[in-house]
Amino acid sequence: MDRIESEKLYDSGKAPTVERLIEYYSKVIQLEEKIASLEKNSQNSSKPPSTDGFKGGKDKEKKVNKSKRKAGGQPGHKGSNREMLPPEEIDHIVDIYPEICQSCNEALPQVGTGKVHRKKVTEIPPIEPEVTEYRCHSVECSCGHITKAEMPAEIAKSDFGPRLAGIIAYLTAVHH
Repeated sequence: MDRIESEKLYDSGKAPTVERLIEYYSKVIQLEEKIASLEKNSQNSSKPPSTDGFKGGKDKEKKVNKSKRKAGGQPGHKGSNREMLPPEEIDHIVDIYPEICQSCNEALPQVGTGKVHRKKVTEIPPIEPEVTEYRCHSVECSCGHITKAEMPAEIAKSDFGPRLAGIIAYLTAVHH
């Protein structure tokens, strides 16, 4: 509402002015409640974090680098890398040599003359299933009766051993 409208309302009398003030006051209360609810998040209320909404993109606050140093490791900093294993603990070593010179494209001998860059890659070997066949034999007694061996109960109930059954249950239940 601008000044002219405000003066018209004032000139219209006490009742319409009071009515409009009450209307505006209720709108102010509604807006204040809405602002208060929008300011609530999982950090300052009992709301779960999933209701916080998206915080990326344009609304994301820019980080201010208060330090004059550049981000990352500083000159002289030792760093933290995995230590290289001693040669006796390595299963396979693959030597890689450049094939041609980057300058003149001549073939290079497969002999190193400079510093060696090393990288360790750890891998789990493929799992080989261990299959056990259980054979229930029949044996003839001296009396002439043939008795057949019974399959143990823990073997008879499944074709899978306890470890494989556990892996199958885990993959089914957790990873669907």
